Amino acid sequence: MNLNYEINENQSFSLGYNRRIRRPRGFMLNPFPSRSSVTNVFQGNPGLNPTFASTFELGYLNKLDKLTMSSSIYYTQSTDVMTFVSR
Repeated sequence: MNLNYEINENQSFSLGYNRRIRRPRGFMLNPFPSRSSVTNVFQGNPGLNPTFASTFELGYLNKLDKLTMSSSIYYTQSTDVMTFVSR
């Protein structure tokens, strides 16, 4: 979702929000170990939850004669981030 507010012909603010989901792949859920070498064994976790990411962005645009200046602030927060563990 994006909102844009035009102050005048040369200046504007924008506000954006985005929510994404990243689901675990099949091999990440497989609980049975698989060996790719003598020392490397991979085993998935069937209890993995999807990762949700919420992103917020606030921007400002200023058009000058032959120059356009743009600035923005960006923030993202993720929950249940999937990571690989080596032991």
